Amino acid sequence: MPEAVSSSTLIFTLPYPVTSAQMSLVSALTIGAPGFVLAMEPNTARIKGKFLPNVIYRALPGGLTDLILVLGVILFCMVFQVGENMMSTVCAIILNIVGLMVVHYTCKPYNLLRKAMMIGLTVAFVFCVLLLPQLFTLTSLDLPGAMILVVFALLSAPALMVIRRAQDKLKSGIDSLRSPGRHAAPGGRKLSKREGDLNMEMLMQRYTPEALCGVLAHLAGLIDRPEPVKPYELVPIFSWAKVPVDDVILPSWV
Repeated sequence: MPEAVSSSTLIFTLPYPVTSAQMSLVSALTIGAPGFVLAMEPNTARIKGKFLPNVIYRALPGGLTDLILVLGVILFCMVFQVGENMMSTVCAIILNIVGLMVVHYTCKPYNLLRKAMMIGLTVAFVFCVLLLPQLFTLTSLDLPGAMILVVFALLSAPALMVIRRAQDKLKSGIDSLRSPGRHAAPGGRKLSKREGDLNMEMLMQRYTPEALCGVLAHLAGLIDRPEPVKPYELVPIFSWAKVPVDDVILPSWV
């Protein structure tokens, strides 16, 4: 995201939106701390795909949301003649809000550790903004600056949601073109118990009950990754809007 913003500000001769101290705050609360906590969690889910495409797929919605909102803040501040210090403060707060929302999506489904982490990150963000503004070069906002902050803060959640849905639809379209067919085996033939496709013994050898539940929840669109989950943990996040309308295509890694 910083590289994209840097390129955009260079091409269009716009002021760079954040200071190094502000980026330290964003990186610590949205990358460093959650990355350390989540990386220490045990994970028995089967790895699928390639590393770089997986990273880009998960990071792209947040990066695009940051880029769009930050450029919007810069343009609004130029139109309403808001000072660069206030502009950088608004951009830093927006980047933190979007980053925390990305962490929120990554933490689903929640467990006790992830809930505690999200609460801690939110409290730390509010604490730094209100009580440590000088340390992170944050300045107080006048009325135009505060209005710009409120507008773009309210836009951050729907913007991220729209980009995530567009990405998911694009990925589903590409996967359907590559797939051998609905409910088809990797070789293109129809799934059959007689041929040993996904029989109970095979599933018991490959998955624990929680891991199998996570795979099924992922295929049903309830969670982003096929990671172990217990059925009761899916109840708070269940929605018929997430369940695919078309038949589910079983990937080769199942």
